[in-house]
Amino acid sequence: MKMDYPCWLIIGNPFPYGGGEKHVYETLKHYNEFNISPILYVPFSDLIIHILYDEINRNDVTKRSLRDLEQFGVIVPSFIYDMIEQIYDYLPHYLEIFRKKGLAWAYSYMKNLIKYNKLDVTYAYSFLKNLLCGDRDIKNRIEIVYSGHEIASDLLVGSFLARSFSKELYVLLQLEPFTPLRKVLLDDWLYRVGFYKENIIRHLVRATLLILQVILRNTKSIYYRLIKEGTLRGLLSVSASPLVLSGLDSISSKMRIPVKIIKPSNAVSNELSKYSGYGERIKLLEKKEDFAVYFARLRAQKGLLEIPMIAKNLERYGYSTIVIGRFDNLAEKQAFFKKIKDLNVKSLKYMGWLPTQDLWDILSRAKVLVYPSHSDAFPLVVLEALFLGCSVVAYDIPAITSVYSSLKPVKIVHEYDIKAMSEEVIRVLKKATHEHIEEHTDDNLMKFLEIHSSWRNVAGAEINAIREIRGHQH
Repeated sequence: MKMDYPCWLIIGNPFPYGGGEKHVYETLKHYNEFNISPILYVPFSDLIIHILYDEINRNDVTKRSLRDLEQFGVIVPSFIYDMIEQIYDYLPHYLEIFRKKGLAWAYSYMKNLIKYNKLDVTYAYSFLKNLLCGDRDIKNRIEIVYSGHEIASDLLVGSFLARSFSKELYVLLQLEPFTPLRKVLLDDWLYRVGFYKENIIRHLVRATLLILQVILRNTKSIYYRLIKEGTLRGLLSVSASPLVLSGLDSISSKMRIPVKIIKPSNAVSNELSKYSGYGERIKLLEKKEDFAVYFARLRAQKGLLEIPMIAKNLERYGYSTIVIGRFDNLAEKQAFFKKIKDLNVKSLKYMGWLPTQDLWDILSRAKVLVYPSHSDAFPLVVLEALFLGCSVVAYDIPAITSVYSSLKPVKIVHEYDIKAMSEEVIRVLKKATHEHIEEHTDDNLMKFLEIHSSWRNVAGAEINAIREIRGHQH
């Protein structure tokens, strides 16, 4: 393995199917520019999931992403490719399990999380032996172990490898790693029974599964243990949201674990970065049309079931709404279209999943993004919309208020207040072109877009935050 600089052992999933994975993939490309040679390790269970995604979507994102990263100086040990080949050997078996449905399968899945965690550590041990056999001096060249995700599998593998190498562990929170059980159940009840009028028996079944899920994952106890034993030496977060929602802000303060909120903690693709410049931005803003757009992973947590009601309110004023994305859940898909039918919404157009360029084309013409999400850490959806000149109307959840509240084009209303959200969207749609341009070329917004226009800035912010924490500890 060629290592020109001190090494960081990175635990993560660099397969850009979602925002968290894309974050790891994009930032890893820039480590060499900051005099770090990154060695990548992917937990076995995470590899299984992403190879299943490859099979379902009939592509080869997993292997292609690893090969791409190697071109940027990321060290991908041969052991990773060996694990991939093993998974392909057992793929028919995994696919059969993956396609099972029903409550029995859901319970079995959660129960097996414990088994998967053990399997992840077993494979991490094999990786460790393989790495040391190839280079006995590698232990001296590795400075730290850094997990790019907050999830249990990455945390357990990261802590095992950190202890094995006698190194410090740092973790990036891209989402809240756990949520107090009381809040999980209360939010679920409020949304499904109080707000959406779901059958109470059906909700009780869901609540039982949620309780099992929280108990079996027990991620909170893992964080406590790693902090107490001194392995976990610092937390980074993409916003205040993961810290607040999990309670890790108060836990880290009590247990004196350094915390850094990364700024910038996300960025847009190179193709969109040009809209952080005044000239290109004006051209874009002059072509805006008076319609609203909603795009996300189409699920209840992202406000999917509020959209028909908002669209109906816009329709009364002559405005249309475009919905873009894939459904995560069949029951929620059926509920969404039933709501459209019950409300007799005529002006909503569902486009399905769209290739990136087609999505950007619609966003570049839309005047406003409707974003009634209940669960986020740092929504890239909002960032891309702002780059493409869309105003944004969103709920006052921590992910929105901690990242976007100072920006003029972002309008924030109380969570679940559909009437207020509809009224804000209508106000944006009624604005004259010159007012929209003025708001979207505001100095504060332009500075925000500039620092979020490059993944190099994000990589630098993360690396510098860890170096600063280490500097204070040593």
